[in-house]
Amino acid sequence: MEHSVKSVQADPKPPPRTDVGSKGLKINLETNYFPISVKNKFAELVHYDVSLKKHNKDANLPRKTKMEIFEKMKMIYEKDFKNYPLAYDSERNAYSVGVIPALQTPDCQSTYEIDLEESDGKRTQYKISLMVRHRANLQELTEALNCSAREQKTLPLNIFQMVEVMFRHYRAIKYELVGRRNFYSAGGEFGTPYPIGCGKEGVTGFFGSMRPASWKDGSLLLNIDVAHTAFYKEQPLLNFIQDFMNFREDDFHRPLEPFKRSKLLQELRNIRVQVTHSNIPRTYKIIDVSEHSAEKQTFPLKDENTGNTVYCTIENYFKNQYGKKIKFPKLNCVQVSPAERNVFIPFEGPFCFC
Repeated sequence: MEHSVKSVQADPKPPPRTDVGSKGLKINLETNYFPISVKNKFAELVHYDVSLKKHNKDANLPRKTKMEIFEKMKMIYEKDFKNYPLAYDSERNAYSVGVIPALQTPDCQSTYEIDLEESDGKRTQYKISLMVRHRANLQELTEALNCSAREQKTLPLNIFQMVEVMFRHYRAIKYELVGRRNFYSAGGEFGTPYPIGCGKEGVTGFFGSMRPASWKDGSLLLNIDVAHTAFYKEQPLLNFIQDFMNFREDDFHRPLEPFKRSKLLQELRNIRVQVTHSNIPRTYKIIDVSEHSAEKQTFPLKDENTGNTVYCTIENYFKNQYGKKIKFPKLNCVQVSPAERNVFIPFEGPFCFC
């Protein structure tokens, strides 16, 4: 027996609901979906290409840093953006209601310079370029949502994406965004973090997503739900190691064995730590765990008096530069980026910082 299989369309449409139920009793149903009202159904939505550069090269930065730079641009160049709220997806796209006056001319590009103070106290210049990529009218979306039961209209996904990014923009500024739709408060706004072991803690937040619906002849609904995730606990790095590696006191007085070093590096790589040994709080990203202990690990250091380069141990550097005696000189160090600067910090120096 032969069976014919119909190919699925690229934009499948759900079958329309032709009628409502007629049997049984009507009930009130409470859900975690909330209606979104639209004031101006004929608003023009504008999609911009965003280019963020550092030293004329594409900036490879965390999403939160990109958002910080973008918001500072809007604040510095307030005249350009004052009446045109601009939402950013922390990647290469921005959206507004109405086109920004400086970009009214077709194929026009505007570039904005922003100086940002880094965690080490240095200032870095960034350049953000905006260019109109696409314009659309919100009416297309409302018409697709409000079509009759017998009609079937394709939902304009590009407009839906514009609206969703604009809707979550300010939540992404206020909260920690994990993925695209999960938001968490670092200050425990949604509940006190709870320990889950291995140097981590459980954090409560919320999931928020826009959904098209045929409810009340078509509408947009906001789906809100509770969400949970794990964050690294903000604590001294030594405490994290003790918890994660199940260390005893004597373990801190000898170098890490190769398999323990590998296990720890796998967990710490790309984690950001805030150092406490200098007067200026600085944040670094861990890239390695040193093979040698603080009393043996060396790095090239330029002598200010002679101008010659000498090799100095981490233990001696902290003693001479900061007047600090390392408590566990036989323990390894962490190496932080950039790799070419050979920056090593004892485990007892930084705080764990996610």
